[in-house]
Amino acid sequence: MFNDPVNFNPYSRLVAPPTGEYDFKSSTSFAGNEGQDLTQQGISVSMKWDLTPELELHSITGYRTLDVDSYIDMDGSEYQLADIFLTFDQKQLSQELNLHYDNGSNFNGVFGLYYMDE
Repeated sequence: MFNDPVNFNPYSRLVAPPTGEYDFKSSTSFAGNEGQDLTQQGISVSMKWDLTPELELHSITGYRTLDVDSYIDMDGSEYQLADIFLTFDQKQLSQELNLHYDNGSNFNGVFGLYYMDE
């Protein structure tokens, strides 16, 4: 039992190995037209402007939507004990601005701002 410490399983003698045919059956209280409907869409735009030979401005704008309709059978049985319907519509807008500085020698840096509304 303790001869192989890598593959040691203290429960191996407590649980009987499976035998016979696989006969697991499940059921639910949902009708055939219930399930999940998920729609996700998004777009982003990235732009760059050279303001001076040392300065660049970068802009990244994004917009995303997520629409979910989901039936969940929490108890996993054929009875309507814990069936729920979850729905939400999410919209997200983000904007990032970065100012890049490089003097071509010993000094460079990035200053940025980020905004997100959900």
